Amino acid sequence: MAVLHLYGVHPSFRRKGLSSSLLTFIKDHAKELGCKAIRLDSMAGNVPARRLYEKNGWGFVSQETVYYDDIGDSKVDLLELAL
Repeated sequence: MAVLHLYGVHPSFRRKGLSSSLLTFIKDHAKELGCKAIRLDSMAGNVPARRLYEKNGWGFVSQETVYYDDIGDSKVDLLELAL
């Protein structure tokens, strides 16, 4: 399994299909590496990100609390895409 961590697109480039293109590239590359799934975390309540991931095939797995060095404990939605 691959884990996608800290994925983002600068606000000036959003809503142009770049995120979906990057997710497709990541998915294809993970398949080439022999990964069976990709898991990612999305900040709980980040509706635009959640829609993007679900539109690209990721499904909700669980909600967890994750510690980040810069912001501390945060609720995140874990999503996974089977390859």
